[in-house]
Amino acid sequence: MAFDLHPLAVHFPIALLVFYAVLECARFKKLTSQKWFFFVKAMLVIAGTLGACVALLTGNIAGENMEGSISEDVMGMHSLFAYTATVIFGVIALLYLLAWISHGVQSRFLKRVRSFVESWVMVIPAVLGLVAIIVIGALGAVLVYGKDIDPVVRWIYSLFF
Repeated sequence: MAFDLHPLAVHFPIALLVFYAVLECARFKKLTSQKWFFFVKAMLVIAGTLGACVALLTGNIAGENMEGSISEDVMGMHSLFAYTATVIFGVIALLYLLAWISHGVQSRFLKRVRSFVESWVMVIPAVLGLVAIIVIGALGAVLVYGKDIDPVVRWIYSLFF
């Protein structure tokens, strides 16, 4: 059996993306008025999304090695939410990257992207991505430890199965 890199690859992007989502929801004037706040969120979501891509790759490899030993339904739902979260955070990361580029550029489009990224609307995809991460983690726990490992894991499992 090959060495499974997936457990090593998932935790760093989870931490970065959860921290990004918490900061995105922290819409306090004292924070949002700071110049560094935008760049911190941008770095977190960009690095977290790149890490999520690595986690997807290692997850696909791990899934191939585990076929037949676990529930294919749970694996499929875990994978679906992993791709969904990566797409959500990937779009956010792309918007932040475009907004970052807008510094010093006289493009109306990029300035609108920057204005959009700095608005409260970004809370919505951040929360959706955070919910997806929670579901991914719970279903991952089901795959490794079983559905009765934790009351929250059992509840999330019961939502889908």
